[in-house]
Amino acid sequence: MQDLDTVAPQAPAAGRHEQDWRALVDQYLPVVPGKSGWRYCPPQVAHPAQGWKLHISATLPNAIDVFRRCAPLLAARGVAFKSVKTLNILGRLNSAIPFGFSQIGKFITVYPRDAAQAVELAELLDQATQGLGAPAVPFDRQLRPGSAVFFRYGAFGHEEVETDDGTRVSAVRMPSGELVPDLREPGKAVPDWIECPFHAPAEMASPPTPLQTRFLCYEAFMQRGKGGVYRAVDIHCSPARLCVVKEGRRHGETNWHGLDGRSFVEREEAFLRAMDGLPFAPPAVIDAFCIGEHRYLVMEHIDGEPLLQACADPQKKIPLADALAYAAGVAQLVAELHAAGWVWRDLKPANLLVDRSGRLRPVDFEGALRADETSDTPWGTPSYMPPEAKRGAFAGTHQREDLYGLGATIHQLLTSWLMHRDEADPAAQASVVQRPTLGRLRKGVPAHVRALVAQLMDADPARRPMATVVAAELARYAVPALPVPVPAARDSAMVRRVREKMWKDVQEMLLDEPVLMEA
Repeated sequence: MQDLDTVAPQAPAAGRHEQDWRALVDQYLPVVPGKSGWRYCPPQVAHPAQGWKLHISATLPNAIDVFRRCAPLLAARGVAFKSVKTLNILGRLNSAIPFGFSQIGKFITVYPRDAAQAVELAELLDQATQGLGAPAVPFDRQLRPGSAVFFRYGAFGHEEVETDDGTRVSAVRMPSGELVPDLREPGKAVPDWIECPFHAPAEMASPPTPLQTRFLCYEAFMQRGKGGVYRAVDIHCSPARLCVVKEGRRHGETNWHGLDGRSFVEREEAFLRAMDGLPFAPPAVIDAFCIGEHRYLVMEHIDGEPLLQACADPQKKIPLADALAYAAGVAQLVAELHAAGWVWRDLKPANLLVDRSGRLRPVDFEGALRADETSDTPWGTPSYMPPEAKRGAFAGTHQREDLYGLGATIHQLLTSWLMHRDEADPAAQASVVQRPTLGRLRKGVPAHVRALVAQLMDADPARRPMATVVAAELARYAVPALPVPVPAARDSAMVRRVREKMWKDVQEMLLDEPVLMEA
């Protein structure tokens, strides 16, 4: 099951930028549909139902600069365009969660009146945004290498067509009059029945990369703005072996401190190399390399299942002895990590695998820091983060974040309680809500374990016991080999309801658009 809550909250500085952003969009984008995540500048003349769309991409740090360079140019020409209602929504778009991979980079969307205006505007917008880094817009064509301007042919209006499986999707009309799906897929930015008016830059021959000559990716575990994670085969070994390739995209999910997908992967690489051979067994590094501006980290493939598989359904609790054994294993792992001088900052059941031998294996260390480092950037999954982690800069060690995450993880292992049931709408900043106590959710949990979890999740970080203390207290429940979680045949009804509500809210935000005047 895909984790539903994977975006860290905003940095405190974001509030100041949101105020500046509100002033800008109030000036240039007067139309605000009810539930939409967009604001609009309507066209000054009649508008076609379809045509060449332009997308101007931006990161959180440079979005206001991009808009200030582009909005006056567009407004002066009376062209329709839209942008996000808040910068928080831009952060969500660029992460692909929950709006979808195809929405990455779509900061400003421009609706030119015809092909000639599209070409003219693309050149002007490219000149205006020179030197401003931006994530690529999936499935669009880039005007030229390094440009923040992307284009595709698509629908401007609300026409739809029904697909073979009964789904209704946005549609464009062919010259014959037939309605066909407006596809957001690789190679579909320019339909084969229309001539592209943009000058296509010449393709430069490049030498083969390790992803073509050694590590052959064949399955995506995850795709989001900062990069993908792929199952791959290392064909240089005999016999060939499975591995995992993690991609860090330059400008992908750039945060307010300028850190992007490449920065995160480089941080994880440094952690894994430093931890090589230590007893808590993070994945071993096989290789690392760059392709263009992106960084790729190749790691050991762990054949196992995440603990989340065992505790994602509140109606199917883990047997108590197994849950306590898992808790003991997690506590020991965190104690060993802290003893090695590092802090994880993303401890949760989804990042803990049990391999086929029954050994607990941790994964995903993009947020890891040395124990003596501090960071102003909130990190992690909100449901497992302590309240103080969202208040910005603080003195002292980040170990207290891991300790709170340890308490939240043990709580979920014992109860299968899902924090997602209380999440707000997907555009809002996620927040931690008070969990019911262990005693309310499950009978039979030993009193000292209930007290330990409460202490780990204390609002005062100074009261949280160290991981070594927790590990010693839970050691009596440890077993030589942990049971491997069994993947559920389907998600629980509660998870499906949460996902369906999120998807409905997302669709309303993306699709609640005013009707452009048609020619």
